[in-house]
This record gives sequence, C-alpha cells and structure tokens, in this order.
Amino acid sequence: MCCKLNHKFQLEHSMLAQLLFRKLLEHSRLVQLLDHNHCHNQLEHSSWLLLVHSRLAQRCIRTHDFL
Repeated sequence: MCCKLNHKFQLEHSMLAQLLFRKLLEHSRLVQLLDHNHCHNQLEHSSWLLLVHSRLAQRCIRTHDFL
C-alpha cells in the first residue's frame, strides 16, 4: 500500500513539475514579448512567477498530506 501511495505522490509531483515548467515557459515568452515592446517590469513578473510557484507548491503539499 505504501508503495502505491509513494508512486501516486511521485506521479502528482511529476505532473505539477510539468505544469510549473509550462508556466515558466509561458512567463519567458511573455517577458520576451514585453521586452520587445519596451515595457518590461522585472519586479512585477518576478512576483507573478513566485505566486505561481507558491500555488503549485501548496497543491503538492495538500496532495502529500492527503496521501
């Protein structure tokens, strides 16, 4: 049973990691677009990225606690 739960947690973690990677890629594309338009605000985007990471981490923790 423990092995199944560990596998389920690893799968959930992998899915969250993939989601975070997609968000990082999306963020990178947005930054490039904003840089091209000369209106990039580094602090604002850093805060946005930290918020996304925090939300994903919280989901991961809740999933781990549930298991």
